[in-house]
Amino acid sequence: MFTNKNKINMKKKMKNIYFILFKNILILIDMNRFPQRLSTDKYIRPKKTITESVQDQKSIQRYLKDFEEVDESELPYVPISTQLRYISWDKTNKCELFRFGGLLIRVLPQYVLLAGAEGKSFSAQRYTFDEKKKVIHETRFFRKLRKEELVSDELQQTMEASQKIIQQQNEIIENQKRQIRMLKKK
Repeated sequence: MFTNKNKINMKKKMKNIYFILFKNILILIDMNRFPQRLSTDKYIRPKKTITESVQDQKSIQRYLKDFEEVDESELPYVPISTQLRYISWDKTNKCELFRFGGLLIRVLPQYVLLAGAEGKSFSAQRYTFDEKKKVIHETRFFRKLRKEELVSDELQQTMEASQKIIQQQNEIIENQKRQIRMLKKK
């Protein structure tokens, strides 16, 4: 049975859901209003791009802070307009490469469509194939954590640290109680 308070909470939740859906629809409309592929841009590539300069482990970890790896089976369920970064395979140098990615537009069986700067779209291949069309690498995608998830993680870490401090303090108190009992016996 719904009480008035439950009904009000339900209305607030529905209002938030509708707001999020409306926001995502506006983003999609905006991205699709003037669809322009990144490949059609008159971009002049520098000798060394920003992406190429952040291929060391430390930089990659820094850029993946507040991101979570998405399992291959979960990728189709990542909400539209979620920021994705990814690690793909470089066939030439036979190594993984970190990519900044963009906002998710669409997930397809062979690739993911993303929007980058100025809403220009590009695709990220989900798999790398060899000459015999055999999968040699599965692209690793990372989604940006929502603020709620970040706060929840931070709260959990704070609680764990607090529990550790409380446990240490309790051990000190017990130790002091033993010492007091020993002193009383003398």
